[in-house]
Order: sequence, then C-alpha cells, then structure tokens
Amino acid sequence: MADIARELEKITKSPVDLDANFDRFGYDVRIRTHDADATSEDCKVAGEEAGEETADGAISQGITIKKNGKSSKPRKTTTMKIWKTPVLRQYFHNGILYRSRSAEEVASCELFVDLLYVGIIAFNGDKATEDPTGSGFLRFCVTFIPSWKIWSDVAVLVSQFESDDIFQRFSILFILACLVGYTCNIMEAFHGTYAQLISFYLAARLYLAAVQALMAVVIPKIRNYMLLNVATILIPAAFWIGSIFVEGEGRKQGLIWVGIAWDLFSNIISVFLIRWSTIFSQEFHQKMLQVFSYHPAVNIEHKTERTGAFVSLVFGYSVVSLLYQNSASFGMNAFFGKAILSLIQAYCFNWIYFDVDGSFHHVHAIRRHALSASLWINAHLPFIMGFTISGAALSRLVVAHDSPNTDPHKLTEMYEERSEAELMYGWRWFYCGGLAVAFIFMGEDLQAALALRGLLITHTQLSSPQLTYTLLSKVNASESGTVSHSALPLPLSGSASPLQPNSIHWSSLELQLP
Repeated sequence: MADIARELEKITKSPVDLDANFDRFGYDVRIRTHDADATSEDCKVAGEEAGEETADGAISQGITIKKNGKSSKPRKTTTMKIWKTPVLRQYFHNGILYRSRSAEEVASCELFVDLLYVGIIAFNGDKATEDPTGSGFLRFCVTFIPSWKIWSDVAVLVSQFESDDIFQRFSILFILACLVGYTCNIMEAFHGTYAQLISFYLAARLYLAAVQALMAVVIPKIRNYMLLNVATILIPAAFWIGSIFVEGEGRKQGLIWVGIAWDLFSNIISVFLIRWSTIFSQEFHQKMLQVFSYHPAVNIEHKTERTGAFVSLVFGYSVVSLLYQNSASFGMNAFFGKAILSLIQAYCFNWIYFDVDGSFHHVHAIRRHALSASLWINAHLPFIMGFTISGAALSRLVVAHDSPNTDPHKLTEMYEERSEAELMYGWRWFYCGGLAVAFIFMGEDLQAALALRGLLITHTQLSSPQLTYTLLSKVNASESGTVSHSALPLPLSGSASPLQPNSIHWSSLELQLP
C-alpha cells in the first residue's frame, strides 16, 4: 500500500505529458495545474436555470451536481439565432495574445467551401493547358490568385469571429454564389467575360469589407483595425475597376498586378504600424500602439489545418489529372506506366508536405517568429500554383503517344482526341517548371521551420484567484530581448462587451517583447 500511495503522489505532482502535435504549436509538453476555488458567473447562472448547483472546484473538472444528488441530463436540442453578437476568438492587447479556452473546430461551411474550390482549381488548370505560353501563364495567375485570396479571407473571417448564426451562414453562402459566378467566367475571361469575372470578385471582396465595417461597429475596441482593413480592400478595388475599362492587354495587366499586389500584401501595413513603426519615431510608435491596442489574431492551429486542407485539394487535382479511360482488352501499356509514375510523384509530395517537412521540429514555424510565420504563409501560394499548373500539364503528358507502347486507339474517344504525338514545349515548361517552383517553395517552408532554432527553456507562473497554470515556455535567443511566453489559461477581466464576454471567460496567453 505504501508503494501505491507513493506512485499516486508522483502522478499527482508530476507534469502532465501531452501527446500528438500539441507541442508543435508553441506549447511545452509539460503543464502543472492545481485546483482552486474556481467560480464562474455564467456557469452559475446556467446551473441555476437548470435547477442545479455547482460544487466548489467542479467547474475546472466539468462536474455538476443537482440538488437531489442526481446528475443532470444534457440538452438534446439547440437553436440558431438569426443574429448573434460576434465574439473575438483571439486578439492581441498590449503585446499579449488572449485566446478562447474552447478548441476551435473546422466548421462544416468551411468544408463546403472547399468543395467549390475543387472545380475552381480544375478550371484554372485546364484553361492553362489550352494556351501553354507566357501570356497563358499570366492569365492563369490572374484568375487563380483572386480565388485564393477569397478563400483566405473566408478562413480568416471564420477563425477570428465566433458568431454561429444565420447571418454568418448567409454571408458564406453569398460569397459562394460570387465564387460560382467567378468560376463560370474563367475560361473566356480575356475574350469577353473579364468584366463579369472581376465583378463577381469585387462583389465578394466588398461584401467582406462591409462585414468588417459591421464588426467595427459592434466591437468598438477593434474599430481602428477593422477600418484599416476596409481601406485596404477599397484601394485595390479601384485598380480592379479601372482594369475593366482600360483598353489594351499591357495596360490592363499593369492595373491587374497592382491590384493583386495590394490584395496579397496589404496586411503588411497593419503589421508595420504595430511592430516596426519605430523607424519613424518612438512617439509615433507609441501612438500606433494606442490606436491598435486591440487587434484580432489568427488562430494558428486553424490556419495550418485549413492551409493543409487546400494543399490536399491541389494534390487531389493532380491525382485526378493522371486518370484516363482504357479501351484495350489488356491495358498494361506505357499509358498505365506514366499514370503510376505520376501517382508516385503526387504521393511523395503529399508525404513530404504532411509527414516529413517540419515533423521533427519542436515548434511550428508559424508560431516561432513573425518572419518565419510570414515566410511560411506566403510560400504556400507559389507552391500551390506551381503544383496546380504541373498537374494540368500532367493530364496531357499521361495520354500523349510520344513513346513506345502508346497506341492512342487503345484509349477511349475523348482521351484519344486529347492524345498528342509530341508534347508542346509549353506543356513541358508547365510540368517541369511547376514542379521546380513547388520544390523551391516547399524548401522555403522547411527553412521557415528550421529558422530561429535557438531556444532557451524558462517558465512563467501565472496565478489568479481562480486557477493557476504553470507552463514551460520558449525564449527565442536569436534576437536580443525577444521573449515568447505561453501559458494557459488566464482569466479575463469581467466585461460584458463583445470583446470579453462572460461566456468566454478564459484565454491562453502569449507574450512577445520587441
């Protein structure tokens, strides 16, 4: 019995080991907790409405007790409101990142958005193979990048604000309708449907600007940041509108690429004003810190998961592009061999991206440092575009009868018409160049994962009248004075505002000192 008692005491006092990839997102694998007199006003209200009382210390353990001693039955039905005041899932305040205690899951509407992007990727890739030239590649970029931008905006919007109501579902449905109209005008975008293509894109972007303006009204503490985002949407919209009315391919492309640059990199403005405005003056920097004392943050786990889902769509397109239909009684020929080699290629890319690249690194690149995070995020767009255009060329390469044992009559009629005796140079450039670009920017992702490896171990103990968590955290020693602490949870101050609601009473904390 003495041995059992010692083991139980050891388990109680020892840190808790966390499995899976929890430590890869910036938290250490050891957390020490102890119970206190945990109380929560919203939990008490909910318990009183249900005829229950909450035992001392039971909130942290998720235990409720009815007055008659019997456990309560969970509710089986829920309702969705037409409008619910949105709540920030995570935000920065004075250099501290506050996060909701509840885990953020991928919403079903986000998965539905991914279904539409299967078609968008296919249409962009197929259109590129019809004109395998330099101008065809530019047009591919012009039609692909705006669709990526809309997908990224939807992912950020859903990640930042918690408002599971009908209005949010309607907003996503409206954006999906704009994407359908955008996709239906891709094939003839530069031969008569360009105005419609850009109109649907601007409709989605301006609607997102309207939503952010609404967020500025209902959440006053982030009003300045939201209004800045609205401005960064309206400015490139002027260039997109101008590209509709400008005559000439060259001048049209000039306005288009200015608009694309604004759309892709306008978020740098807010980062610059908050982090690096000291290059002007210390007084100006302090003013910016006051103006943007509250600003939304992106849930890193959700961001990496959604980005991985989009990469999976691109890998799926490359797998679909290698498929063909055989009409021969015995189809073991060079067509089949090229398809298998293409499958191995896609499988290896998937293996490298998800299982090899950065899998042995303690902290994910997107959380380690602002520069490595920016490198990791921005490297995905050229990586995805390169792999998409190589997959489009792959659909022509597999069915080409340019090698022995490739009789085009052994293909079905549709694929026999697509079969070419010799691959065009443009297709070869698309295939080889696309794979090269994909490899290069996968290497950039790896460099981001390897960046800033100097880590020191320290610990920070955060205490409150309710609960204390001690978490071993990382200190980034690559730059003098840059410290990153992670701890969870930290009770927020009692506030009934949308920024700090009673329903979300806990948060995680990350502190970065410039």
